[in-house]
Amino acid sequence: MIMKNYAILLLFTIVANMNGTTMAQSQNPKSQYENFKQQARKQYDDFRTKANQQYADFLSRVWRRYNGDAPIEKPKEKEIAPIEYDKKLYDKERKDEAYRDDEGDMYYQQKGIRRKVAIRRGGKGKELIFDEVIRIPDQEPQPTPISPIYEKDGITNTFTVKFFGLSCPLRFDSQNLISLQGLDELSVSAAWSRLSNNDYDNAIRDLLAIRINQDLCDWSYLQLLNQTALQLYGSDCNESVLLTAWLYCQSGYKMRLAFDDKRLYMLYSSHHIIYDEAYFNIDGEYFYIFGDRKPETLYICDKAFPSEAPMSLLVGKEQKLGTLITESRKLVSKKYPFMSVLINENKTLMDFYSTYPTSKLGDNDVSRWAMYAYTPICKHTKEQLYPMMRNYIQGKTALEGVSMILDWVQTAFVYEYDDKVWGHDRAFFPDETLYYPYCDCEDRSILFSRLVRDILSLDVALIYYPGHLATAVCFNEDISGDAMLIDGRKFIICDPTYIGAPVGAQMPNLDYDKAQAIVLNR
Repeated sequence: MIMKNYAILLLFTIVANMNGTTMAQSQNPKSQYENFKQQARKQYDDFRTKANQQYADFLSRVWRRYNGDAPIEKPKEKEIAPIEYDKKLYDKERKDEAYRDDEGDMYYQQKGIRRKVAIRRGGKGKELIFDEVIRIPDQEPQPTPISPIYEKDGITNTFTVKFFGLSCPLRFDSQNLISLQGLDELSVSAAWSRLSNNDYDNAIRDLLAIRINQDLCDWSYLQLLNQTALQLYGSDCNESVLLTAWLYCQSGYKMRLAFDDKRLYMLYSSHHIIYDEAYFNIDGEYFYIFGDRKPETLYICDKAFPSEAPMSLLVGKEQKLGTLITESRKLVSKKYPFMSVLINENKTLMDFYSTYPTSKLGDNDVSRWAMYAYTPICKHTKEQLYPMMRNYIQGKTALEGVSMILDWVQTAFVYEYDDKVWGHDRAFFPDETLYYPYCDCEDRSILFSRLVRDILSLDVALIYYPGHLATAVCFNEDISGDAMLIDGRKFIICDPTYIGAPVGAQMPNLDYDKAQAIVLNR
């Protein structure tokens, strides 16, 4: 509506000039432009003011009782242990499989689809044809305010927020904080109106500028808003919850306010289904409680704010947080001992990743690993690792380069089960695998996929078998070995947990008929 009014105003101005009805302005283009800009700004301000007034009215009367739903748990399955590659046993298995069918073919059924696995004669490998694959969608633009938020004169007081090693100055008068008179509809509505009087507009502009300058993803930005509120109020109180919700809403994000007999809560929605978090189903959309307290029943104001948008949990860019460098760690390839890397990580980034919720793309549980593989390695790590890796593989073919990186990931890291280390399943972002002392198959595959995409510029897919995660690389030349046919292209199996296995060797005794492929963006 506001953009439509903006266009109408522009058209009216042009037509008026053409008819000569605004001769004075047409003689002074600068004055004409300033007048038009002021009118447009007033329209934007009026539109946002009206939206907040209407929302405050909803808060004063429209709250409904909701019962929460139990968390969607991450799938639990028995993890397949790593094994050492034995060429004789591997060749024997391939030879045995090659003579199971007179035509050299095997067929599997999955979800009504006849899936073909072609066994090559001579034990050279087998090819699994995928009819359906999981793809990472393009990341949507981050939410934006309902209308432009302009500078307000006279607000120069600053408040510095500490956020994952950053010091973030905000133009915020800490002496002008709201106070809830009670935990009821009218009190919350009155506080929302107080927040919406433009006194906090400069602070929102500063927060949005930080989101841009530090490349903060949506989850980072929500954490920043929460830290702003907590540090202003000095505690986790109802006022800090309301301020977080208001800042989040004014930034363009979808949220709902809720309360029980003790506390105020903010609920947020996401493009992605989040595991192990209780949620409230509001008109078919899942809303999650932000914070540690998770009541089962809440009174929720379920009215939408105009132009609101859910958050995305994809981390498309490095989060430019503060820097706290850890001790160096030495990682050496067994087959290529000259491939020795001394590397340290940014502890602040590790702390941030520890807050990140596990989620999935759409309804496919296997897609949860795509969220981690999508995330880039941080600049600090790249500057240490990538020049050395490129130097080690300089002058090598793509196959030789992938083989060297594969052995480095297979043998430089210590394998351990998540349940033993963490007490639960926990996938790593690529930087985390380089930081923590132990990792499992999914962590290795995620790291390996990132290195091959970045260093060799080859397409990679994650390959899921029940209980195991591996990778497959699409070479620009014909490479023999076990392969996955995806969209007519051949992806050669590279398994970072099949210790010592070469490119093209698939771990034995896996449920090949239930394999799924996740094609990764480069």
